[in-house]
Amino acid sequence: MKNLREYTLEELKVEVEALGEKPYRALQIYKWVFARGVTSIESMTDISKAFRERLCGLYSIEEPRVVMVQRSRDGTRKFLTELFDGVRIETVIIPGKKRTTLCVSTQAGCALGCEFCMTGKGGFVRNLTLAELTGQLLSALAILAEEREQEEQELEHRRENDIEALGEESDSMPESMVDDTWEIIGAEGGETWQEEDDEPKTARRPITNVVLMGMGEPLLNYDNVVRFLGVLTDGNGFGMSHNKVTLSTAGVVPALKRLGADSNVNIAISLNATTNEVRDAVMPINRKYPIEELLRVLATYPLTGKKHITFEYVLLGGVNDTDEDAYRLMELLKPVKYKINLIPFNPYPGSRYKAPDALRIKAFYKILQDAECNVVIRASMGADIAAACGQLKGDYISGEPNLDDNLDGSPDPA
Repeated sequence: MKNLREYTLEELKVEVEALGEKPYRALQIYKWVFARGVTSIESMTDISKAFRERLCGLYSIEEPRVVMVQRSRDGTRKFLTELFDGVRIETVIIPGKKRTTLCVSTQAGCALGCEFCMTGKGGFVRNLTLAELTGQLLSALAILAEEREQEEQELEHRRENDIEALGEESDSMPESMVDDTWEIIGAEGGETWQEEDDEPKTARRPITNVVLMGMGEPLLNYDNVVRFLGVLTDGNGFGMSHNKVTLSTAGVVPALKRLGADSNVNIAISLNATTNEVRDAVMPINRKYPIEELLRVLATYPLTGKKHITFEYVLLGGVNDTDEDAYRLMELLKPVKYKINLIPFNPYPGSRYKAPDALRIKAFYKILQDAECNVVIRASMGADIAAACGQLKGDYISGEPNLDDNLDGSPDPA
């Protein structure tokens, strides 16, 4: 039976027309499947019962199963998902003061074998399908909704207890009844969650941003990733602004040349070195697409409005963190409209690198800042649950990195 979550709108139109139905039926189904996130065809109440029964005989609505959710002290959530064939992947919900970001995996495992990344140590298993990509967002929304419901129930329980304890004689209001921390403000178009402190309340907001920075190289799953980006930013799908979506890549040059025409989301480049010698050692993909070739493509990459290219630079102590590296970095990026994210290395079991000390990180940052580069030091969240940059993995992954497999982002062989 075919899974309706595996179809874009255009693909659904083909399916619907093959059934002898009008094309508008495809839009109805599409909205139910993605925008409303229903899990059964019977829930599609604006479709005739007869057509629903026909659909039920041919299609299903399936999504991967969340088997574990871990919660960090900083509010980060990492959830483990079992895919349709039993393979498992990890996805991260990252809270912030004004946003909640979902970090999506695009492959089970990774073929690139970057030395600073845990995912690549287990090798590559397979690409994720459209249903497995959209399923991560739907699962995240369900996790947040469940947490919000639990908080509402706990709040109501506290209020009931306070009312009972208050009695008729008391002139004071118990502190827990003065709800400044969570106030639901009625407003047209939805609910707004108001916070009095800086502590992220992940469960009180929807997902505002999506980053394709989880397990795998997105551009080596090109077709499915572009289909996912289409559903994600389609007003009839998930309706997310392309300005709120970022795809991170190690630099698959042929696929980058295609991406600018196929999608308008933000891009981030995992650079992590200023010489080919160092990048060859820490990112083997550089042996195929060296820094100069990558930057030539990026210099002409189409950027609309205020968009820029983000360069992610993982600081590895004693490897790529010298003053000379900082000066070389600013020279390399001159032809590009850019922002630099400095990311102190996040250790994982068996890693042979370490993060620079705080003084070295500050010195590197100051060189770039003094030169008026657009640069920030990115705080790593979720490290206590191995959810930070470079720490995602899976005990389920087997095989070894194979850099000869499909490194141009072309479709997988049948």
